Order: sequence, then C-alpha cells, then structure tokens
Amino acid sequence: MFLNTAKAQGVTGFLNKLEEIKLKDITIKSNNHYATIMVVSMDNKPIKQSEKILLQVGTIARSTDWKKQASTWKDKKGNLQQGFEIINYGKAPWRLENNDIQITLNNPKLTKAIILDANGLPKQTVELNKNRSQTYLQFPTNAKYVILE
Repeated sequence: MFLNTAKAQGVTGFLNKLEEIKLKDITIKSNNHYATIMVVSMDNKPIKQSEKILLQVGTIARSTDWKKQASTWKDKKGNLQQGFEIINYGKAPWRLENNDIQITLNNPKLTKAIILDANGLPKQTVELNKNRSQTYLQFPTNAKYVILE
C-alpha cells in the first residue's frame, strides 16, 4: 500500500521484496521483511519544500516468548487450509525488529535529524547526508520517530 500526496508519503508491506520504492518526493530502500514508513510535512508545506518533517517507522513487533507453529485445519466448506497457530501469546516487554531502512528526500533544505523517544521528546541527533537536491538518512536501527529540520 502506498500514500503519495504532496505533504504525506509512505508505504506499508513486505518491503524487502522490492529493490526500492519511489514516491513523489521520497525513495525508500528497506531490508526489513515487513514495515510501515510514513513521511509527513509538519509545517503544511509540500515535502520537497518543508522545513520540518516527521518520519515514523514501524516494524514487526512481538511480545517476549511469542511462539507459533505450523498448523492445518478445515475451513467451513471442508477445504484443508495451512497456516500457523499461536501457541504462546508471550508477555511484556514487546520486541521490535530493528530498522534497516534508507530514506532519500527530494529536499535539500533539511540540515538535522532528531531522534524522538516514545513520548515524542528529543533524544539525540543523527547525521544527514546531502547533495544539491536531496537529503539522505539511514534511519536509526532502534528509532520509531525522527524529525528532520
């Protein structure tokens, strides 16, 4: 699934099956099996002109000790189905797969990246790479939210 507007762009799905995802103003490369990535302007300007952008990433999340096993069953029509049965829902804490994502934005105005904690508070800054027309970010492996300014 894709979201591709001037002020918000993103993707969700089995991203490692695609070499790269090109949207209007961003390009995403991901080695994550499954992820959701959203890029949203926070100053009501198009992403390519925005001076404040929120990046949000979600990967596979499972509770500690989560377990599943292969299973077969018959559906209501009597057809044999194959899948998985959850045999242990697990417990806290939840464990998230590390991010392995590179995001390129067609916006050279951005100069810094700020990792936010789970409460949306600044935690640390990370390096941005740039050229005349684009900004590149190797999304931090353990971050969920990053603000670009």
